Amino acid sequence: MAKGSSDPFCSTTRCICVGSPSISGPSTGTVQQGVGNILSGTYSETTNTITAHTWSISLQGTYGVATINSSGQTFYDLNDQHSALKALDPGQTSTDVFQVQVTDIYGTSTMNVTITIQGNFCFAAGTRVQTAEGLRAIETIKVGDLVETLDHGLQPVRWAGRQSYSAQVLQLAPKLRGIVIGKGALGHGLPRADVCVSRHHRIMLQSDLALRLFGQAQVLVPAHRLIGVQGVASCDHFGGIDYCHLLFDRHELLMIEGIAAETLFLGAQNEIDFADKSLLCAGAMPPAYLARCAKVPARPIPPPDIQRKIVAEMLRSASRVAA
Repeated sequence: MAKGSSDPFCSTTRCICVGSPSISGPSTGTVQQGVGNILSGTYSETTNTITAHTWSISLQGTYGVATINSSGQTFYDLNDQHSALKALDPGQTSTDVFQVQVTDIYGTSTMNVTITIQGNFCFAAGTRVQTAEGLRAIETIKVGDLVETLDHGLQPVRWAGRQSYSAQVLQLAPKLRGIVIGKGALGHGLPRADVCVSRHHRIMLQSDLALRLFGQAQVLVPAHRLIGVQGVASCDHFGGIDYCHLLFDRHELLMIEGIAAETLFLGAQNEIDFADKSLLCAGAMPPAYLARCAKVPARPIPPPDIQRKIVAEMLRSASRVAA
């Protein structure tokens, strides 16, 4: 740069070269459909760190609204009522993209942020859950109620949600139909009564084959993998169905009619913080804690090929492999 330049970073003895600003921060995130999530992440400008810069959202996503403040903190609020998301099958995913922009005197830069939207895993209304007050229908359980978990005893519910699907919707979208695990289908008289969950809701199985193939005897397998086992089938739900979700401090297992089934699992969202506006408003958890909530599975989740082998063993075994 020539001597006498008006650039504030240049002098007769030294020159600090500058260029267009650059953005550092999370480029991906994961959000659960239907539970009122807000994702948050913080972005920084890493090239011209001592110049004034302005943050903005230069491109909005399709399924949610992104905002950013002057400090680079970004929030993504999913529109759970979007028709495409309401039709998302439990276990399916969709993606959304918004664009973060920073501007300073040297130029403008943008960064795409890709959000993965997950369909929910859940219990059908009417499922009986053991609480501090005895057995209760899952749809009657609310935030703060104490529910018996397999690993940690009585635990408070941090969030409870419910989604309804009419018979007409289920007719058009068969994957929204529940999976019924019939009484005794998993052996040893378990479950003690019919249990209905969404297709991808995971059930804990115990198997010597799982131990040999995966190094863990107790594993979580989606309910739809069990179709083919006598007594397990998709349900027509001619009157429609309500699915209910329970979120705890950890990913937990609930004993439902004698079998272990998972609570709401948020997944490994290690690149962008998770926050839930309903929990924040209710004061159920400090915001800093939400980023760790229910992100570690209560039991290992094998890859699909091993899941299929475990179920194939069930089909060959008269004793089944229910935990």
